Amino acid sequence: MNEMRGMALSSRALFAGLDKFGLDEMLRIGHEVSFGPGEVIFEAGDRADGMFVVLGGEAPNRVLLNRQSR
Repeated sequence: MNEMRGMALSSRALFAGLDKFGLDEMLRIGHEVSFGPGEVIFEAGDRADGMFVVLGGEAPNRVLLNRQSR
């Protein structure tokens, strides 16, 4: 297991109860992606075929209705 990624993952409440095997499995089936500032990760209405876990930095959310942010 990549120790830094495993520690970052285990620090999230959703994964805090996982043992090393469980964390290793989550890291095995997942893959790491990076996004730049202001880059759209997904949009309302996109098909939900996975999930994102923010391991570093921040991901503010914004909902656009009729092309206006709220």
